[in-house]
Amino acid sequence: MNIGDMADSITTSFVKIGKLMIGLAYVSGIGFGISAVFKFKQHKDNPTQIPVGTPFALLGVSCLLIFLPGIYKPAGMTIFGDDEGARAGGFDGAGAMMMPGSSYSYSNRYM
Repeated sequence: MNIGDMADSITTSFVKIGKLMIGLAYVSGIGFGISAVFKFKQHKDNPTQIPVGTPFALLGVSCLLIFLPGIYKPAGMTIFGDDEGARAGGFDGAGAMMMPGSSYSYSNRYM
């Protein structure tokens, strides 16, 4: 096993970690949404103890966690433009060859 095999092994494990983080964001977003519903009920029953801002904050966090994974690519295209050649490292590290200073050039990307 050489250093290249070790690097491939590490980058393949990053794919699984990235997918785990996305799945965890969806599940926790749903959990925050359910807790927001219960906090709305608690506020309705006893408005002096549960301020109305608490369930709205939980609902906002829920929406962010559920929709955040789907916002990354469109937000990046909006901010940085729609350049097919530019690519981040991603989970699999495939964009590392396109970093400044590497021997990879944009002219041979389709060869």
